[in-house]
Amino acid sequence: MTLEDDNYPLNIVQIFELGPTDSGLLMGGVENHVWQMSKALKKMGHNVSILTGAIPENQEKITIHGVNIYRIKLKNYLSTSYRSQQLTYKRQLFFLLASKKVNFKLPKEVLSDSVFHGHVYSSGLAAHNLAKNHKGYSFNTIHGSYYNLWEDIGAHPLRARLMRRAERTLATFLANNCTGQTHTDYDFAQRTKNWISEKKRANVRTILNGVNPDQFNPSIKPATLSLNTDNPVIMTTRRLVKKNGVKYLIKAFAKISQEMEAELVIIGDGPEKRSLEQLAKKLGIENNCSFLGVIPNLQIAPYLQAADVLIVPSLVEASSISVLEGMAMEKAIIATDIPGIREITHKGRFAKLVQAQSSNSLKEGLLEFFSDIDSFKEQNKQARLEILKNFTWDAKARELTSFYREAISKRR
Repeated sequence: MTLEDDNYPLNIVQIFELGPTDSGLLMGGVENHVWQMSKALKKMGHNVSILTGAIPENQEKITIHGVNIYRIKLKNYLSTSYRSQQLTYKRQLFFLLASKKVNFKLPKEVLSDSVFHGHVYSSGLAAHNLAKNHKGYSFNTIHGSYYNLWEDIGAHPLRARLMRRAERTLATFLANNCTGQTHTDYDFAQRTKNWISEKKRANVRTILNGVNPDQFNPSIKPATLSLNTDNPVIMTTRRLVKKNGVKYLIKAFAKISQEMEAELVIIGDGPEKRSLEQLAKKLGIENNCSFLGVIPNLQIAPYLQAADVLIVPSLVEASSISVLEGMAMEKAIIATDIPGIREITHKGRFAKLVQAQSSNSLKEGLLEFFSDIDSFKEQNKQARLEILKNFTWDAKARELTSFYREAISKRR
């Protein structure tokens, strides 16, 4: 048998700067994608490892669910650059430098004839270098892009121009030089295809995110939120950064609070937390707006179950894992009408879509929901059926394996 044969198990090294802790805890969306995909690929019979950066007080090597996790270090730079909810530019640079010495850390069987699969840019470059040095096959996944939104998330026009140039340079370099490149959205994937030669476009593929429908199940018991009220609960689970648009939700909540009683629960952390807390106080809603901080992905489902409606107010998304989790749990969802969300909800069939960067649109969407909750119930059930059919991690692992074999067959 050869690598192209369906029954031939692949050696796959998934590469990303952030990874699960020794206890399996995860915080961000990309590392959740890498971990869930790795487990699903292992379940298919492939040999799967994860190459990630050092985490303080965690082992250099550990095996969880049959997946070998290798954490590389560059003196103490990677450990000290670790932020559970944020991938810093500093950590990306240190990881890329450390990956050049990875052949001293990984067993030969892991490095031999392997698929090296990076995620985003610096890990994609690491995958490319490792594949080149060890005669393997390099793949990269780009998890969305800020290409059109750098100014909207606060970048100076000059910096925005530089970041767009950097994104274009890196996306096209990796698409042109890797064995294959996947995207978790259609929008930036198409833009990347437009930048490269027609011959290379077949090597760029969109594979949307997945979700674990057993973990995110509508029958689980809800968490106790300790809100001391029976008011309906509006919830968002977001990293608190500008691109996730939480300020528009807070402003919308302040407006609907003048018309009805409700509670806003915000789960997540990030550099915008303090300013968002100050905004809630300025708008006079601090007593009905709770910031719960970070809750690991393994523990988040009971909190989602406690919500009456989930809000995803982002300015930009890939195929939003938050939306997929809500769909799997048959929850009512109000989300912004942007690429990445539009596709997985079938243009609003499985969620109420509203204008991005608009507190008024969010307010109107919420008032529509509360005025006719029953109309959302059939939609919510259909959303879970869509998840079970097309968005399990097992289904995504099959898509990815098929793409691996197809791209490798063209390269050999």
